[in-house]
Amino acid sequence: MGNDDRTKLVTPTPFKTGERGKIPGLVVLSGKAAGTIIGINAAEVVIGRANDADIIINGEGVSRRHLKLVGLSDGRIEACDLGSTNGTYVNGERITRRFLVEGDKIQIGAVAVLKFGFYDGADEIYQKRFFESATKDPLTGIYNRRYFDEHVTEEFGTGGRRERRCSLIMWDIDYFKKVNDTYGHAAGDYVLREIATLVNGHLRDDDLFARYGGEEFVIFLPGTEASGAVRVAAKIREAVEQNRFMYNNRLITVTVSLGVVSFTTGEYVSLKEVLTAADGLLYKAKKNGRNRIENSVITR
Repeated sequence: MGNDDRTKLVTPTPFKTGERGKIPGLVVLSGKAAGTIIGINAAEVVIGRANDADIIINGEGVSRRHLKLVGLSDGRIEACDLGSTNGTYVNGERITRRFLVEGDKIQIGAVAVLKFGFYDGADEIYQKRFFESATKDPLTGIYNRRYFDEHVTEEFGTGGRRERRCSLIMWDIDYFKKVNDTYGHAAGDYVLREIATLVNGHLRDDDLFARYGGEEFVIFLPGTEASGAVRVAAKIREAVEQNRFMYNNRLITVTVSLGVVSFTTGEYVSLKEVLTAADGLLYKAKKNGRNRIENSVITR
């Protein structure tokens, strides 16, 4: 879960099963718990970061008692915002009270996204497998480019209702072609897997880490100022440089170059613009000697 385990899910006992033998529940669509189904219990379920909440989510922007789900006698489930600071959104619309229907997407806080539906044990297995195949890079196990683009684009779409400072790191492995040519493609795959695991250990649950190309990676850091993002990039650079990558008893020396962009989400900044800026900084880091960080702030 990373060094900063900020998202904890407590799964309560589910409702009685309905006519189809299924129970109401929430599929986690974001963070490292993505793909998990949380059963909803009894008549009321409170979601928030308080220790006594039924479902605890400690992500950024989540209030202590953020949202309550109420099960009615007719089988309907009503979502009720509990006066949260940053609001509860269902399918992009801020709500106070709303009856949920199958497939509704609920966002609480900055990045916590849940999908409502009715599930059984077989569904949970399917959801896990489907989510993994649709969103994860099969080699490294981190998110793929498509999921990254879709998820972060949603973040820019919320800028009009709550702007906040964020950062993005784009980085790649220096001289990766030389690794493949010298040690073979199996060794290159080993390096990619090991480096993804190593870097993941330095990130928060809220951070979104994806393989963006062959040896190119991106990390979205919500709610992170420029100084914080540069510190994360420095930890990554140092961790990779100091790690011993051993393949078939041969030591492979690996370094990375990183471009860091900080910005405020809002209608005047797009993901494409941020990625272009980060790519330019990554190129600058390469040009200036590799195994280094270049950073910038996008302002209006």
